[in-house]
Amino acid sequence: MKIKLPQTLRLNSLLYNKKFTVTLSIILAFSLWLGIAMIEKPIREKTFTDLNLSVSLEGTSAEKMGLTIFSDVSSQKFSVTVSGPNYLVSELEADDILLSVPTDDINSAYEYTLDVTAKTNVNDSELKIKSVSPASVILNVDYNDKVDFNYQPDKEDNKYFVELNNINVNPEDGYMLGDVIIPDTHKTLTIEGPRKIIEKIGRVSAFLDVNQTLSESKAFDTDVVLYGSNESVLYRFTPDGTVYDGNNNVILNSYLKMSFTSVKVTQEILQQKEVACKAKFANLPSGLSADDISYRLDKSKVTIVGLPEIVDKITEIYNEPISFKEISPSSNRFKKPFDLPDGITVLGEDKELNITVDTSKYLETTLTVKNVKYTGLDEGLKASSSNQSFSIKVCGPRDVIRKLRANDITVLANLEGKTAGTYNVELSIKSDKYDKIWLVGSQTVKVEIK
Repeated sequence: MKIKLPQTLRLNSLLYNKKFTVTLSIILAFSLWLGIAMIEKPIREKTFTDLNLSVSLEGTSAEKMGLTIFSDVSSQKFSVTVSGPNYLVSELEADDILLSVPTDDINSAYEYTLDVTAKTNVNDSELKIKSVSPASVILNVDYNDKVDFNYQPDKEDNKYFVELNNINVNPEDGYMLGDVIIPDTHKTLTIEGPRKIIEKIGRVSAFLDVNQTLSESKAFDTDVVLYGSNESVLYRFTPDGTVYDGNNNVILNSYLKMSFTSVKVTQEILQQKEVACKAKFANLPSGLSADDISYRLDKSKVTIVGLPEIVDKITEIYNEPISFKEISPSSNRFKKPFDLPDGITVLGEDKELNITVDTSKYLETTLTVKNVKYTGLDEGLKASSSNQSFSIKVCGPRDVIRKLRANDITVLANLEGKTAGTYNVELSIKSDKYDKIWLVGSQTVKVEIK
């Protein structure tokens, strides 16, 4: 049976069809190009940039020895040029390029220069590595050590210093340099890195060249400087993260890990001022004021030192109070330390005040009393004492003491806040007939509360 093609599909008709002939031409041209490319294999080169190199000692003898790579290889960028047939090279991507260095021979702390090799992950011998740039890499290999420097300014073996240079004050205004203060978080500097560098560090310093005249305390962000054993600068770390070597050149890698690279240091500015000395008393008897007490001091003025905002408010200073129970004609000389506000000290070595109380107008007597009045006892409780009578010493004006009798005074024992039990309670006295009298010494009575 003979099949008859439609007129439009006959060869002589197709050859005169413009669309058919254009399509056929494209197919024939591509086939011809592909055939030539497969047979002739034209060679081309392609360069890949910004490639990374990853280096590890994992599984090597160096890892077993505890060695570490300190060089920051991962931040370096490499370029690789590949040559090969165009149809293969054109298909390559940057991820197809693998870089490596030989690490099996690393067996000691050293600075190694190793050749960088490259290959592709395409298994075709027709691809060739033409060049690698840079062609080598420097690996700083060493043992990883760690050292702590503790801020102990009062110790002779201190190796952590604060150095604030060129700070000026105006001494004519009473200003002077005080302590430098650093926060607890900056009192231990931990440095970790290659042993050969760690062993060179002799001391560290929070350093800043201030060049200022101060009238009040001020905080500064200092550099951290590492010094060698010969006091030469090894590295200087600044608050903005820049690192300098001993020649003041910026370096990109010191190979060190620092717990901090700047210290917040406060320089105290103190002020000194001359102020008057006055005696202070406590437990004054009824009818007697501080102005009624006559005394002599071994010094009328002293110079105090402290923060300006505190010093400005002080015009006079006192001793730690003398209790009137300590005073009598036979006991009228006292040596007491100064009672100073926080942050204030007395300039010089003499930190005490000698006070002589004038007791020429007073007498002392001993009385035997039989009754004690209990005060402050909670409701429902009763108090008693086994002491039927006891002697007390009383001091006061001469004319009063000459007339004073035991029944002129009341002996008090304050039991406020005390529960059932036995206590030694300190005594006090009062008199409805006389004032300006007081109990001499600390006298107690044994009280039982039920």
